[in-house]
Amino acid sequence: DAQRVALLEGWSAIIDSRGRDYWARLPCQRMIGAAVSLLHPGLLHPGAGLPGGLVARLQAQVLRHYALIPSFWQAVDRVLPVATLPLAVAAARADFLALMGGLADAGPVPPADVAQRARVARLLAPFDRLGCVDVARFRRDLLGPLQTDAGALKGQAFTSADRPGATAQQAGEEAALRWLAHPSAEVEEVTGGAAEGGAALTRAAARAIAAAWHAVPHDDAAPRLTALAGDALALAKGGEPGAQALQALADAAGDLAGKKHHFVGATVLLRLATVFLHRGLPATARRLMQAAVALRGSVAPQDSADLFAEPGPALALGAVARAPGGADLLAAAGATPPALPATPKATPPAQGRDPAGYLFDALVCVYTCRANLDTRVQVLRQTWLRDLAALGVDFLVFVGGGDGRREGDIVHLDAPDDYEGLPQKTLAMVRWVRDNTDHDHLMKIDDDCFLDAETLFLSLSPLRHDYWGRRLFRGPGQTSRDWHMAKARTPRGRMELDKSPEPATYADGGSGYLLSRRAMARLCEVAQTGQARALIDRSFMEDKLVGDLLALGGIGMTHADHRVALMRRGRAGGPAVSQWENGFLPFRGGGISLAHLDGTERMAELWASRQGVAASPSEPGPPLLRPQKVWPSYQPLKLGYASNALDLLSSPERLARACAAPVAVVACLRNESFMLPHFLDHYRALGVEAFLIADNGSDDATLDILAEAPDVALFSVDTDYGASQYGVAWQQALLANFRTGRWSLVADADELLVAGPDWQAGGLPALLDGAAFVQADAARVFMLDMYPEGRLSEATFQGAGPFAQAGCCDALPFLTTSGTLGPYTNAPAFASALRHRLIPGSRAELFMAQKYALLRYQPWMRLSAGLHFMAEGRPAPRDLIFAHFKYNAAFRAKAVEEVARRQHFNDAEEYRKYLALAAEGRESVFDPALSVQWRDCETVQAILQGGRL
Repeated sequence: DAQRVALLEGWSAIIDSRGRDYWARLPCQRMIGAAVSLLHPGLLHPGAGLPGGLVARLQAQVLRHYALIPSFWQAVDRVLPVATLPLAVAAARADFLALMGGLADAGPVPPADVAQRARVARLLAPFDRLGCVDVARFRRDLLGPLQTDAGALKGQAFTSADRPGATAQQAGEEAALRWLAHPSAEVEEVTGGAAEGGAALTRAAARAIAAAWHAVPHDDAAPRLTALAGDALALAKGGEPGAQALQALADAAGDLAGKKHHFVGATVLLRLATVFLHRGLPATARRLMQAAVALRGSVAPQDSADLFAEPGPALALGAVARAPGGADLLAAAGATPPALPATPKATPPAQGRDPAGYLFDALVCVYTCRANLDTRVQVLRQTWLRDLAALGVDFLVFVGGGDGRREGDIVHLDAPDDYEGLPQKTLAMVRWVRDNTDHDHLMKIDDDCFLDAETLFLSLSPLRHDYWGRRLFRGPGQTSRDWHMAKARTPRGRMELDKSPEPATYADGGSGYLLSRRAMARLCEVAQTGQARALIDRSFMEDKLVGDLLALGGIGMTHADHRVALMRRGRAGGPAVSQWENGFLPFRGGGISLAHLDGTERMAELWASRQGVAASPSEPGPPLLRPQKVWPSYQPLKLGYASNALDLLSSPERLARACAAPVAVVACLRNESFMLPHFLDHYRALGVEAFLIADNGSDDATLDILAEAPDVALFSVDTDYGASQYGVAWQQALLANFRTGRWSLVADADELLVAGPDWQAGGLPALLDGAAFVQADAARVFMLDMYPEGRLSEATFQGAGPFAQAGCCDALPFLTTSGTLGPYTNAPAFASALRHRLIPGSRAELFMAQKYALLRYQPWMRLSAGLHFMAEGRPAPRDLIFAHFKYNAAFRAKAVEEVARRQHFNDAEEYRKYLALAAEGRESVFDPALSVQWRDCETVQAILQGGRL
């Protein structure tokens, strides 16, 4: 009994540790068989010798992980009489049968169909009570991103808790964000037009954004911090405050006085005291100083010594000391500022400095070049730079190629104005700010960025840190040493590699970073050392150099609550799409402080849209978030790096047509301009009316071709291909969000479907109306490797298409691998005979030549990486063929690119082997003894006649 208990405890631990992983093997037949055996009356009988608690736990675990898997209940019915099932299991079985009967090939339920939504919610409710790990996916696939009845806005109404430990409110916040971000979202349907409803939805989404930005630490006191900053700014901009207002501020500051929040309460009180000293109101400043000193009593004893030593309070004390009458005020309060860098004499307010500016005491430094002064900088002046005055924040524009003089708000630095001179230019800018202003904070920002100044400064993050920005880490071998070369103008810039050190942690210059006066002084001091000068000479990346020098000076960076959206162009003139840091463009209340737009075309639009957002019941409702995006329905919501988020690039109208099409092609691709015209023409000829395509960072003409196609709903995705189960995560996202219950063909750009002897007659819709697909919701498609009879370089597909120029295949095209069975189903696995011929000695399980690519997607389906296998579907009694045109004139360049990217299976193993063959001068794969015209291949003929392998 003890051994049996130990085994069961081990099994219990395994399924709980893996159960929430969509790609885990819990749905495999052997695991399902083990789960069913745990329900056997002989095992679970009270007299079986197992602890009662273990029995109950095992039953609950089985239902939690398997109650929404059809093959589990089929196995139960094969093995166990219904009368012998435990009551909880029998009830779950009845609930599952009711669910499947009620859904039968259902598609997503429109938000307006309140009755149907309520019915689906009732069918899913028992599985919520069981805590089923798959119920969130079912709900998203069937109800869409709006997972509650229209009009229900509170977090408790969103009941899908799909994260371990997630509360109903957290799950509701995720649902709110999915809904606002979704291309089909209609906020009016949810809020009924009520302003308070819109504001509640916005607040819920903002909390979800902070939680979903998984790589950015989040301060859960963010709303209180913003409120404190707002109250302090109102006092700084208003008249002389009364005692009641000052006490209210002091109380709010006291709640944020601890080390966890970097003593920001004391910082705000000291900063506000500085404001009133500059306004000539010493009595008010004295009361604020007394309140700040009194906070020592509310700080934990072990932290009290740090109260005025942290960056925020220390710099704030220094600002008080420099203000008129500040030294006397400090002496009276018994507060001694720590040793701080020397600061130029303060600029009197009469010369233009707004006294309220001493609250945030920041200078925004727009980093640009002479060529952009009349273009990009003018756009900034007309948009977000206008917002700084309301916060009392100053700005200057910095260019190189000058002598250090200031003309109005433009500083002409004595530094290069070219790309390879950015490190020297940045150091010159920091020195200039240190020597010519008394600002305690410098915010460096590029001229193609949008700054949500209110979000940034009211977060109080600039007051709490010495060095703050978007964190980048480069381990050994991870630094791009030639990043600068394409933009360099000088021989040195075009020929020399960056030789800066690794590992390194630094703030990304493209998304802005902040330096305190302490960091500015330390940076300038370290830059004069011999070690630093050598580092400067071999560095080309200004942001990395700043981080490297500050590290030498003992100052590290932090990135708490620094959420930015990064947009990049794959090539000049192309669209700017999310890259590296997938998020949303800033909106009021969203907590996103900056967007790198890679240009200024959208600056005015973004600035205008940011003005009308809900902050109170009297204001309008929330905007739809941009970019609109969807996620795979199996995963919790993620933002930032490797989020698997798909951003919509085309119009909602195109997407609506693609959603409604009876048959659509779903594709994920990158740099496929060679094959793409043939791909689109082929499927249009087969009667396909719509394409849903996710582009993974193309930098050729692919996006242009797709953007011009009226039948393509186009998305971009910036997650690494290797982190997406080789694209299946994105395919599942498109299927689950837009094609539930409808037929879709999932095809790569080099895969052209061949469905029968007369494979274009009637097209794909006619095929799916045939008898073979009446009871089916999937079909297996074999990938037939096609190649030319001559040299690969001659297969350009110009003049004649792929079938004419590369119409050969191996006479025996598929191998049944001896050592591999498919996951989930134990189905036989077929591999490509050609690829094993080209690369002899490869492992038998390599080069899978089958996909379950024709799907009428349903939430209970389980897809494998690469779509090579599938479970919980009903395959058609016939197979189909993809004519696979990998081998063509573009193949070698493709192989070189993919080896460099290292995103394909096993570090691009297959492409590496192909390049080894190419290095031997091999340019043809045709073999007269083994190759035939594809129509003459007996295997192909058998499949096209309706057979199965």
